[in-house]
This record gives sequence, C-alpha cells and structure tokens, in this order.
Amino acid sequence: MSGLARRILFAPIVFVAVAIVIFGGLRVLRPDLYPGQSLAGGIAHDLDRGLLHLDLGCAPPGGVTGSFARPSGKCMPVRVLWQRGMMADIWLLAGSIIVGGVGGVLGGLWCVGHPGTRSARALQTGAALAYCAPVFVVGLLLLYLFNPVLGIVHIPFFFDAVPRWASPFTDPWTWLRALLVPWLVLAAPLAGMCLRLTYALAREITDEDYVRTANAKGLAPNTVVRRHVGRPTFGATVSFAPVTLPLFLLNVMLIERLFSVPGFFHSVWEAIGHNGESAISLPIIIAAALWTTVLLIVLGIIADAIVGQLDPRVRGAGL
Repeated sequence: MSGLARRILFAPIVFVAVAIVIFGGLRVLRPDLYPGQSLAGGIAHDLDRGLLHLDLGCAPPGGVTGSFARPSGKCMPVRVLWQRGMMADIWLLAGSIIVGGVGGVLGGLWCVGHPGTRSARALQTGAALAYCAPVFVVGLLLLYLFNPVLGIVHIPFFFDAVPRWASPFTDPWTWLRALLVPWLVLAAPLAGMCLRLTYALAREITDEDYVRTANAKGLAPNTVVRRHVGRPTFGATVSFAPVTLPLFLLNVMLIERLFSVPGFFHSVWEAIGHNGESAISLPIIIAAALWTTVLLIVLGIIADAIVGQLDPRVRGAGL
C-alpha cells in the first residue's frame, strides 16, 4: 500500500484522536462545566453529538460573523455558522496557497537565473521582509493607505469601505474584488519562504554534473533553470511548505477579521472574548479547532500527492 493511501485511510483515525483530545482536555481542565458526568461517558457523548450529528452547540446571541449578523436574543447553532463560512475559508486558503507557492517558486528560480543583479537582490530582500512581517500589520497598513474612507490614495475597486461577498459562480467579479487583496497579504509570508527555499536548493543544484552538461551543450540559461534546475526543487519546496500550515491558518483568522471575509474563522475573534462583553464561546472555539484539524489533514494529504507527482524518488519508494 502506498504512503498516500495509508494517509487517506488513517486520516479519520487522526481526526477522531484529535477530537478526543479536544473534548477530553476540556472536561479534564473544566470539570465544573460537566457536573455529574463521567469522563469516558462524557467524551463518548461529545463525539457522538459533535462528529456524527454535527451538533456543536450554539453561538451566543448578537454579534456579526463576517457579513452574517446573528439575531439578538436567540442563539444560533454553530453548525449553521460553519456551513455559511466554510466556503469562504476554503477559497481564501486555496487562493493564497496557490498565489504564494507558485509566486515564491517562480521568484526563486528567477533569482537563480539572474544571480547578483540588483533586481534579484531586491526580490530576495522583499521576500525576507514578506516572510518576517506580520500579516495583520501589513494588511492594516494597506487599509490605511488605500481604503476609500481612511486611505491616503483611494483604490475603491479592491478596497471597498463596505466589503461585499459573492459566490464565484454567481458574481465572479465581486468575488475576486473581495478576495484579491486578502490573497496577496496572506500569501506574502508563504511566497517569501518558498522563494528563499527554492533559491537555496537551486543554488546547490547548479553545481551538479547534469546542469554543467546542459550548459556545455549551449542551452539557453532560462531553459537550463526551468528544465534542469527547477524541477528537483519543486518536490522539496512542496514537502516543506506544510510545516508552516498551523501558522498559516492562524493568519487566516487575522486576515478574515481585518478584511471582513465572511469565513468561519472570522467568528473566532468574538469567541475568545473580543465582543465587548468579554464572554468566551467554547462551542465556537471547539468547532474552530475541529475545522482546523480537518484542513490540516486535507492539506497535508494534498501536499503528499503533489510531492509524489513531482519527485520520482518518492513515487519509486512508495512512501
């Protein structure tokens, strides 16, 4: 059985194990919330209620999750909040990963093909800044610069004062306007990491015999970089990128809050006590932890599949 098939088969087991830790940890740390309930029986009840029936509790009344206002005086099921925001989370994640990963790899190969030039040094410096700068600070500076109400230079098409949201299947232009800037801000650290990693790996490969042979045959430098230097770096870069996914998902929550993207992670800000009343919503926090686990597992499996296609050594080993 291949490694990818094993990952897919064990994914539900990993998810259930994480859910047991989440529910059980809460019951161990806060037994006062579950008076008269046994630990094992309570965890089994939580797993049945949360995983099999998607009954994750209710969000507190009032408040706004993205562009969805919760009714006052009436709690809203967390399942409904998740169903409304899950697609925005997925679109934001997918777009930023594609923009950051592809842009970073191409930038690293471009620096290898133009070593020592001012533009290459400037691009590497920008990658270092993008990797180190907090996304919340970068996004806030962009709003102060370009927002039509607060900004110095008004760019109304992609910095609307009142954010709008639409499906890409019904209104693709509004969907693109709402996500383009969040994509770029969220993708910046990933692009910086991929650029620096690709550049470091490609510099080592340029001394290999087959690269020197390609240069000796008179192939164009861009062809050598694209065919002989770039391909071996793709698998290593993709395999390392999942290491940053937990931090990447934390940045998703910050970006959704900053740019009012109506994803489910937007509600976590209020759930941890930033709703004006210092009330913590445990159902939303637990649901966000489970949703994060699902995304980490799925993205890890996708990364393994991509590495298997890009690196023939991984395919041959069946890992």
